[in-house]
Amino acid sequence: MGTELKLLHTSALHYDTFGFEGEMSVASLIPVTAELNAYTNKSILKDIVLDLSRATHIDSSGIRLIINLKKKMESRNRQLYLLTPSPEVFSILEETNIHKILNIIDSSEDLEKQILSNLYEKYLPYTGEEEDLRRIHCSCTVCGSKDVIGYLFDHNSLDWRWSEDDPFPMIFDKSSDEPFDFFSLCPIVYTECFMASIRISDFNVMGENSVAIRSSLSDESKNLLTKSIKKRKKMMELDVTYGDNFFQHKRSNLAIYKAYELAEFCARTISVMKKDATPFDVGFLDYLTIQYADPNLREIHINNCRTWFTQAMNKPEELSTFELAVSHFALIVANLNLDKKKEASNLYSDFGVMVKKMPSSVPSEGFTSPAFWYKQIEVIWEREIEEQSKAMKVKK
Repeated sequence: MGTELKLLHTSALHYDTFGFEGEMSVASLIPVTAELNAYTNKSILKDIVLDLSRATHIDSSGIRLIINLKKKMESRNRQLYLLTPSPEVFSILEETNIHKILNIIDSSEDLEKQILSNLYEKYLPYTGEEEDLRRIHCSCTVCGSKDVIGYLFDHNSLDWRWSEDDPFPMIFDKSSDEPFDFFSLCPIVYTECFMASIRISDFNVMGENSVAIRSSLSDESKNLLTKSIKKRKKMMELDVTYGDNFFQHKRSNLAIYKAYELAEFCARTISVMKKDATPFDVGFLDYLTIQYADPNLREIHINNCRTWFTQAMNKPEELSTFELAVSHFALIVANLNLDKKKEASNLYSDFGVMVKKMPSSVPSEGFTSPAFWYKQIEVIWEREIEEQSKAMKVKK
């Protein structure tokens, strides 16, 4: 057998996938092992998925690589998954009984569900019930306060849909098929220093008497957030009357807007480090803020959205498939709102090509799927074409 082995790296929201094509043998694995080691040495590490659907053979060296990678991931409190091993590879894993200790997933859709379930189960023990929601117990990584308001959600219990040509998806509870305003509860807010984020990993998660899961924020980011406390407090003092329960469920539209404004400010503050927050993170927060902003403030966030997503798209290789899809989607919508139709048209074409080229390991359905976002941008684009056609007829 030959020794050629190709490795394809793609990134999703919660995990990175490494797809193997060819035989996993001692000679072919040398450059692959070096690439995997370089990735796992990163300070911020997602779960890893090894897509073995196109692997034609595996020997003891390939098995050893998988076992060592599994141990390394577990030492970093992360998971390793094997996605759809080819029949020959699975047969070898079964013969050696290695399959019993590995997390083998049959499809990309099952993979997404499993990873979301594991994330939920990871944080669930550190929550308490509050009005049919799970309020997560956190402490502030900046000021040390435990006065934190934030909620944990089981993403597998939610159904994401589009309504007509709305640029914001609707969320329904699968068990009741009732609408659920998921985005309104996303920001987690410290009520003393007003540090805010939509990522639980930015916070210290508390056990009974001590920190159970430490924040992933670097010391540099914490320092920047500490220096900007006065600015965040000033943001809250302007035209806002708030109390201890201001950010608690059910949040008023003003509370939701202020939570996102704070989260966007915090992400923008630490994005200068290009480590704990990225241009995509800031743009995504501006995108979510638009739906809660007063009409006279929406154009500001649309422009901000366009600025940050454009910056993110300057380095597409650093974006996950989800981030690429949302960046295209939001930029098309923003450019249409700002009457920049040529830019929107170019992005729409690029988006279509990108979706068609997505590997099979990328989910075809759900919030994190590029196809989910492309389906709606097709609807929005068709509406735009119809309106242009009507305008032309009126002129005639």
